[in-house]
Amino acid sequence: MLAYFDLLTDKVGTAYFLDAEKYSFLNNASIEYVKRTLPSSEGGVVNIEQDHPTFNNLHTLVYETAGLTPSAGVITKSAVQTALNTASSGTDPLMYIMNVSWTVAGATYPVRYTRHNDWYEFLQNSFKRGTTSSPRYKQEAARFVFYPVNNTAIVKFTLLKTPRTISSGIDSDLPEHTHKAIVELAVELAAVAIREEALANLNKLQQ
Repeated sequence: MLAYFDLLTDKVGTAYFLDAEKYSFLNNASIEYVKRTLPSSEGGVVNIEQDHPTFNNLHTLVYETAGLTPSAGVITKSAVQTALNTASSGTDPLMYIMNVSWTVAGATYPVRYTRHNDWYEFLQNSFKRGTTSSPRYKQEAARFVFYPVNNTAIVKFTLLKTPRTISSGIDSDLPEHTHKAIVELAVELAAVAIREEALANLNKLQQ
């Protein structure tokens, strides 16, 4: 990735970048690459599971946690992060929640995300509030809250984690076929940093 970065930037005689600077551009580009496949208000235009080829661009970042048991209807985010660390053998923070399920009495059900605006309204509505076979959850700053409260439920999270930080001797953990696109995006970021319009325009021709 560093060699390709050098190849693209050297073509127009741009300023020399230290390896630390290249790693910074590559890491920012990796996160931006992932964000562009997440449906959000930040510009994501493709759903990660739109089709198999799209998912295949990020599949190395997807992990399912071991089962967690809510206490009084709550699972802390720190507990989820610890479970992700164990599953991924790393410490990269979670980036996107893809799925939540819970198992009660041997049966597994999907847990539906619920907006805060709807949470208390649904609790008052017997047709919409969570049930054992159709539970709900909401997300707060430091915890996930589940309804109904069931201290025997086993909850699993399927998570997309943040890409591993690239540095000396540590490669990207995104699929290898995405590395070219990530480097080209990193060069775009570098071109903005040094206000090099020619580099940015040339790089677009590579894509």
